[in-house]
Amino acid sequence: MSHPTPTVEVYVRSLAAGDNQARISDTLSRLADLSAEDVIEGYEVHVWGEGVSLDPEITGTEAGSFIRETAAAFREWAHETGRDLSGFETETTHSAMTGRTHRNLSVPTMAICEKVDDEVTWVAPCTDGDSVHTVSDYVDTLEREGEPAAREELAVRADD
Repeated sequence: MSHPTPTVEVYVRSLAAGDNQARISDTLSRLADLSAEDVIEGYEVHVWGEGVSLDPEITGTEAGSFIRETAAAFREWAHETGRDLSGFETETTHSAMTGRTHRNLSVPTMAICEKVDDEVTWVAPCTDGDSVHTVSDYVDTLEREGEPAAREELAVRADD
């Protein structure tokens, strides 16, 4: 059975040198190889920082809206497939100094989203019951199985 070739979006908190640089560089290198082998259509990298304030003044900006809408699309996919997203937390804080309450959405250090025809078909990190699916697991599956076997394995996991 033939499957459309997906595109991959990688979301990172930072591209700066630091503790996560090796892991991010390794992931991007592996995705470049998969793209060259036509296992994936290509990939994009988005920097989304540590998260976003959910205050309307912030989510009304282009950057704030992008993060909020991306997280919403990931949550919709997780809900439809019976999974939980790892690393996405909504936190409420109250400032004793200003008296204001703030809501923030924190995001994972790195996340990956597979899309086919602009539809989300896989997001990592995620969990389903006792199983945790990491970004590295996703890339491992593509490398190990290639297209179309990886497509079928991921599709089966998404339909569980």
